[in-house]
Amino acid sequence: MLAIERAGERYEVEVRGLADQRGPASLAQQLYAESEASIAARLAEREKRRLEAQGYQPPGTRPNKRQRRLIQALGDLDAS
Repeated sequence: MLAIERAGERYEVEVRGLADQRGPASLAQQLYAESEASIAARLAEREKRRLEAQGYQPPGTRPNKRQRRLIQALGDLDAS
């Protein structure tokens, strides 16, 4: 079993064989197999990241002077 991390995703693959020389991708794909648990975990993590990204929507523009003062006033609530 070989663990590979690429672009924040983790793959667990089983090496089935080694080629003597570099060849086409179709041949390389036959030399390894990703485990079912690895596929399921990777897809679950991808779905989790997608849902987390939906929760926060940044504002389209910067706050104006009035909005900045309201934001600062909200920050002062902890001080009292």
